[in-house]
Amino acid sequence: MTNFWLTRIIPDPHSREARRDFRNAVELHYRVMKLFPDDLGDQARRQLGVLFRTEDTPQGSHLLLQSRTRPDLTALPPHYGHADSRLLTPLLDALRPGMPVRYRIDASAVRKPRKNTQELYGLKSIVALTGPAAVQWWQNQASQAGLRSRISTGHGTCGSNRFPAGVIFPLYAHEGRASR
Repeated sequence: MTNFWLTRIIPDPHSREARRDFRNAVELHYRVMKLFPDDLGDQARRQLGVLFRTEDTPQGSHLLLQSRTRPDLTALPPHYGHADSRLLTPLLDALRPGMPVRYRIDASAVRKPRKNTQELYGLKSIVALTGPAAVQWWQNQASQAGLRSRISTGHGTCGSNRFPAGVIFPLYAHEGRASR
């Protein structure tokens, strides 16, 4: 099995670089990608399996980062904050078919209509989904990933979240139990 890493970065509120990165999604993306080798070409994020998000906590924002390669945390600027990485592979190896798994996902539920549909209905190239359509989107995604989602509109949460300027899609949090 491929190794997976989970990294948490807790920025130092006194770090100018950390404050700048956490205010701007593009800068944060650049910072994350600087933690990995830079000779991987145009699809580096995909090759590395890099997914990341900010998590707002009572203590402030944290960055959660998942990847197939261990990030080089020494590439962070001095005094950027506290960072640690943990290997997720043992946890993933312990999963068995039918085993209940509690999870939470924050995702931008979107649909990408084809060119003809865009022109016919005057749609943009990416359309944000909300409410029941966003819940259905996650149920479809979960099913494609081999999860039998037990979430329903009555049991899960689907609430809007704030994003920095320039990000145009609402973020929906889905919580539930799933079994593979």
